[in-house]
Amino acid sequence: MKKTVLVSLFAAAMIPAFASAADLTINFTGNITDQTCTISNATGGALNVAMPSVSASQFKAVGDVGGATPFQVTLTNCPATVTKVAGLFELGPNVDTTTGNLKIATATAGKAANVQVQLLDSTGAKVRADGGKTPSVNISSGGATINMFSQYYATAATVTAGKTDTSVGFTVVYN
Repeated sequence: MKKTVLVSLFAAAMIPAFASAADLTINFTGNITDQTCTISNATGGALNVAMPSVSASQFKAVGDVGGATPFQVTLTNCPATVTKVAGLFELGPNVDTTTGNLKIATATAGKAANVQVQLLDSTGAKVRADGGKTPSVNISSGGATINMFSQYYATAATVTAGKTDTSVGFTVVYN
């Protein structure tokens, strides 16, 4: 018993005492809404974007792109207290955190190789799929449309033909 107490006291004495003042205060602000907008062009919680078939020979270098496809998230029944919305892409298993693009889903049989799906906002600027946010759009008459594009992006000089199925989570951000 005495040995345990002595060992405990010795161990406690060896732990240095740190004292410091806070360098800053982090304040968190936010809002809980009583209602959210309705995503009117999604079915069962999914929005399907059909990208075109593009020849693998079109891609000759890393960074080559093709098959730009417009898509949109259409919102209706937005609360009057919300004036702007944006979209936020969520990090998930199909996201390449190095490029910020979408990898072809590993479960895709006969999948293409050396190609990813890149996301763009309405101006054509890249939006990272690992937490990137679209520009805010105004809500008008209780609704808004977030316009975006997707396109194929070569990750090597040679792209192998195959399926390019992938997916990403999307959250509506209320401003």
